[in-house]
Formats: sequence, structure tokens, C-alpha cells
Amino acid sequence: MVSLAASPVKGLVSRLWYRSERYLYMKNSLVLWLGFVGVCGLAACTSLNHAADDAGTDGNLPGAAGGSTGAGGAAGSAGKTGAGGFAGGTADAGGVSDAGTGGVTGAGGMTGGAGGAPAPALLAIAPTSKDLSLVVIGLYAEATFEISNNGGVATSLPMVTLDGADAAQFMISNNACAAAIAPGKSCLVTVRFVPNSPGLKMARLNVQATLGGAVAAALQGSGITPGALTIDPANQSFGSVTQGQRGTPVAFTVINTGGETSGALATMVSASTELSITTDGCKGMTLAPSARCTITVTFAPTSGDRRAGRCR
Repeated sequence: MVSLAASPVKGLVSRLWYRSERYLYMKNSLVLWLGFVGVCGLAACTSLNHAADDAGTDGNLPGAAGGSTGAGGAAGSAGKTGAGGFAGGTADAGGVSDAGTGGVTGAGGMTGGAGGAPAPALLAIAPTSKDLSLVVIGLYAEATFEISNNGGVATSLPMVTLDGADAAQFMISNNACAAAIAPGKSCLVTVRFVPNSPGLKMARLNVQATLGGAVAAALQGSGITPGALTIDPANQSFGSVTQGQRGTPVAFTVINTGGETSGALATMVSASTELSITTDGCKGMTLAPSARCTITVTFAPTSGDRRAGRCR
């Protein structure tokens, strides 16, 4: 038997065996290390996917993790739940499916709010027309108008004027709109109708402002003459009546020839004790224009002299 203990061949074989074992060891270690890295990578991906998924379901999380990791469709669900659609949109998420959708349907964080410019000043007037009815010449009637700002900013200083065919018989008796009108606020303007002749009168109230526009209200009223009573006949003879006897009653008609309703009437006979009212259809009455009532008067002489009296 040949001994290899001290031979060069034995040393060579030993070295080859050692190197072979070392190679196998390094190879197995590399395989183990690569396997470990693969497992860790899988775990990390799984963990990141869960984190992105969690971010997508919580509307209060920014959802940017999905975009930074590219972790797939789960990141897109952040946009769907309204939590930062802007971040969801930036996540390109590995091209799976829902990442882009998140950015589109997210809660629109880029616009910030529903604000906008306020509505411009806008004047309004109420009422838009007014009939001041019948007014006796020399007297007056008034109407009040409310001027409002229905816009979102203040008006400029309003200008209040009158125009129209009979504007001279109207006047502005009070103008509380002497300053800019704030949004949602109003002021009052009062117009007085003072007719100086009978008949229908018409005019227009105008309110305008550089900021606020222009509004107008139609005005009308009728001037009338005061109530005026006349009696018909104005003179009446009772004929001859025997002393101590009563003559035939004579009728007198009272007419209101004015343009205003009269007050309550009072009747009497003056300047004679031998004339008396027999029937009285006028006492306490009010007479509208052109209305009338009747009184009858009887003459009962107490002596043979001529008598005269007055009914009023």
C-alpha cells in the first residue's frame, strides 16, 4: 500500500477537497441569503400593500403612500372614499387597475372650497305703484316706499327724484336713503301728493345708484274740490196763509256740488219763529259728491204782517 500521508499528492487532494467544500458552502449561503431577501421583499411588499390599503379606507389619511410605493390598485381606493383624491391621482401604482381612478373620483382637494365673488348690488322698490286716491285741493296725502338692496355688496349713494307730467304736484317729504345701502338692508322714501287743481294727476318716483341700478314706482292721485252744499230752490215763497193756520209744506233739496264727501249735516231755520222744519231727510247725513237730500218747511203765521226766514 502506498502511503499518501507525506506525499505531495495527498496535499493536493486535501486542498482540492477544501476548496470544493468552501465553494459548496458559499453557494448554499448565497442561496439562503437570496431566499431570505426574497422572503423579506415579499413581506415588505405585503406590508406596504396593507399600508396603502389602510390609507385608502381611511378618509383622513393623505393616501400618498400608494403613489410613492406604486403598490397597486389598493391605493386607488383612497380616491374613491374621498380622502385626498389629489394624492391618489399622482400614484401611478404599478399599472394594476384602480390607482388612476382614485385621482379622478377623489374629493377634489385642489379647488379648496365653494367660494366665489359676491353678487353685485341690486336695488328694489316696494310697492311699484301707488294710488293716493282723492285729495281735496289745498290738502295732501302721503305714500311711503321701501328701497332695498338685494345684492351681495353695498350700493353707491342712491339718487331719489320725481318726474312725469304732474311731478310738480308731488314732492319728496322724507328721504331716509341718504347713504349707501348695505346688502340685505333697506331705507324709506315718503312722497306727498299736494294737488292744486282738480283731476287725475300722474308722476313717477325714481331711485338709481351707480352700484345698484335703477328702480321706479308709478304715482297717481286725483285732486278734488272741497265738499260744497247748495240748497234748491235758493228762494221760496209760501204764499198767503191765514193767521193761525199752517200752510202747505214746501220741499228744499240739499246737494253736494263739491268733489269731497261732506261731513254730517245739521239743519235749522233761522230768523223766523213762524217757519219750521216739518220733515228732515238731511240731519246727520253725509253727502258724497253730487248726492242730495230733502227737507220740508211749513209756514204758520201768527200775525198779518209779511214774514221772512232762512233755512240752513
